[in-house]
Amino acid sequence: MVPWPPVAAQVMAKLAAEPVEDLRIDFEDGFGIRPDAEEDAAALQSAREFQTATLPHQIGIRVKQGARGLKTLRLFLDNCGDLPPNFVVTLPKVTATQEVAALVAALGDRPQVGIEIMIETPGAIFQIPQLVAAAEGRCVAAHFGAYDYLASLGISQQDLTHPACDFARQMMLTNLAGTGVWIADSRRIRTELGWEPTVDFEAGFRKQVEWFRANPSLWPLYEAIAARRSSGR
Repeated sequence: MVPWPPVAAQVMAKLAAEPVEDLRIDFEDGFGIRPDAEEDAAALQSAREFQTATLPHQIGIRVKQGARGLKTLRLFLDNCGDLPPNFVVTLPKVTATQEVAALVAALGDRPQVGIEIMIETPGAIFQIPQLVAAAEGRCVAAHFGAYDYLASLGISQQDLTHPACDFARQMMLTNLAGTGVWIADSRRIRTELGWEPTVDFEAGFRKQVEWFRANPSLWPLYEAIAARRSSGR
């Protein structure tokens, strides 16, 4: 048997010891729109499990915009115990400096916590320096959300290589160069690693409609979010 090259052995050792390097506890799109009581309970459960979990090197939480997201964040922070030094909060669909400032205020008693902003709307593209400044030194990364960005422009072609996405990436690179703020962009998983979604747009849309038909009480919440997104916010 031909022995494995050193690199392969190192990869296997890494996967055995730390298969996940970076993780966000997701209370936004990954969690979805649910009754307040259910989200409250999930935030408390996550906080309790966080205290005894084996954590990856990079760890954080992604919360929704507005009062709902800030409540979830406080429930988690007030019940999770000590945080690792690299803990971050990811703020999605940022459109205004006031949203970042509100998050900074909510983190007042946790000065070590970093902030990641998600650039997913046209309005955010043209105020990236202001959004970073509003984080008051906490901003460590900016994520480009290509799919939400394209949808907010009315572009149905959900393609990570769309020219509109290239423009947004160049704006992010230009504005964040030399700042020390990381840029996270999922384009390379498709262009270099060959990843493709397992559910196409039409099938995903049908599943979403079916879910809301089965949960009609949540439809008003979804309408409010849809109206906000369609206005470019």
